[in-house]
Amino acid sequence: MSTITLIISPYHTGLHAHRVGKGPHHILSQNLLAQLTSLGLNIETYEIPRVDDFEGEIGRSFEVMRRTSLAVSEAVEKGNWPLVLSGNCMASVAVACGLEHAQAQAQGQKKGGRGKLGFIYFDSHDDLDSPDVNENGYFDAMGLSMLRGESWKLLMNTVPGYDPESPFDYRSNKNRFLYVGLRDQSELQRERVVEAGMDSIWGGNLNPPDGLRG
Repeated sequence: MSTITLIISPYHTGLHAHRVGKGPHHILSQNLLAQLTSLGLNIETYEIPRVDDFEGEIGRSFEVMRRTSLAVSEAVEKGNWPLVLSGNCMASVAVACGLEHAQAQAQGQKKGGRGKLGFIYFDSHDDLDSPDVNENGYFDAMGLSMLRGESWKLLMNTVPGYDPESPFDYRSNKNRFLYVGLRDQSELQRERVVEAGMDSIWGGNLNPPDGLRG
């Protein structure tokens, strides 16, 4: 019988149950566990401990990512399927690093598993901002630029499974990444997605910026 490790991360900007951080507990309140077990699945649950003692939005958010990465890695090493309920898009960073960490552990490596992951990213936002081009001050918009080694490099090196030497470089592995539903973006953000070479299915009536292909 298959086992799912349900990893609950009820955080937004590192604050517990703040705004969209209430989402994971709300989903659980809708009988999620009962519905999963009715399908014949074994469910183990783990909730990311509070990070109140860490400094500021950035410090708290990175600690949530570190803990989520380890939780994902531990689930995979047990042969379980990690399912993450998160209030924040930064979970994508942690899940990717956790999967790479598990692969590295299995191969006896210290760093990540050399970019074996593939992504299908359903989102109206691209999360590809870096601090230098961010227009809205939203830290949560930078996750994929972190994975690509473009931003927050020192702190990213503290996330288990992250390897700056290329495993998340989708410029050379663009066939492993597909955006689906992109629509809520500025012109600059749309141009960055296309210039990064990521395959995209644009949402609504959007087309790639003039002169560029996605």
